[in-house]
Amino acid sequence: MSENKSSDNRTLLVIIAVFCAITALGTIVGLSVWAYSWWQAKQVVDRLTQRADDGGRIATGLWRGTFEYPGGQRIDMKFRVRQSSPVSGTMTFENPTAGSDACEVSVSEASRASSTVTLTTKATAGPADCAKAGRWEVSVLASGLTGKLVWSSTNSLIGSRLVLTQS
Repeated sequence: MSENKSSDNRTLLVIIAVFCAITALGTIVGLSVWAYSWWQAKQVVDRLTQRADDGGRIATGLWRGTFEYPGGQRIDMKFRVRQSSPVSGTMTFENPTAGSDACEVSVSEASRASSTVTLTTKATAGPADCAKAGRWEVSVLASGLTGKLVWSSTNSLIGSRLVLTQS
């Protein structure tokens, strides 16, 4: 009878050990899933709020990227920032017509709200089809600048967009 009791105790101990192992594994897996989910959620939030840490400051230097017309056509452009506060510099829009001069505009800061800077532009060089003046709302992101043309002396350009990264 004592052998039966000893065998029953061993069986009970094995069952308890297996149960504890399964519980520990479940806890580890559960915590791992929770930690991964938290990390993924943080990545999404960081991407959605990808604002620069410097309060919307546009760094001096050369920025390069694309200008997209409302119809979707894209051209290359440059933004040379000479001063970051208040922003001033020049934007150069490559003319999509081969052999034509680029449009060049002077840029100055009109206002600033958080990481959005409103810039006004005035044509300084280029062919007659260059917009004479405009107003951009530019967002300063950790990855670069994005902007939308909210007013232009050439109505067909309103709604154009730009995406720039620093060179």
